[in-house]
Amino acid sequence: MVEESITGRELECAVFSGKEGQVESSSVGEILAAAEFYDYDAKYNNPDSKTELHPDITGEIEEKIRKAAETVFLAVDSFSLSRVDFFLSGEEVILMKSILCRASLLFPCIPCFLRKRDIP
Repeated sequence: MVEESITGRELECAVFSGKEGQVESSSVGEILAAAEFYDYDAKYNNPDSKTELHPDITGEIEEKIRKAAETVFLAVDSFSLSRVDFFLSGEEVILMKSILCRASLLFPCIPCFLRKRDIP
């Protein structure tokens, strides 16, 4: 497999469903990897890797990411809670992946993103 190299920032947004067809997105966070790549070791074994809850992005970019995350959530017929990851390259928002979160695998950053938007 050959993939295009993307130079940019890694951003993530949680999305959850309430009533059928209604979704709510969290604020956007930024992954600050302590290694060249945010691989398993950087994520789980390197305490210097962080998630920034207040990334330096414009309100317009944050809204674009939130709306894109909601669109992906609905497009893949997701349910409950998902995290949608993006690259931000300049002003371009590029979808990386969407992950369905089971309660046992709840990402610790997601509740923080929801609280930042005053979502209980």
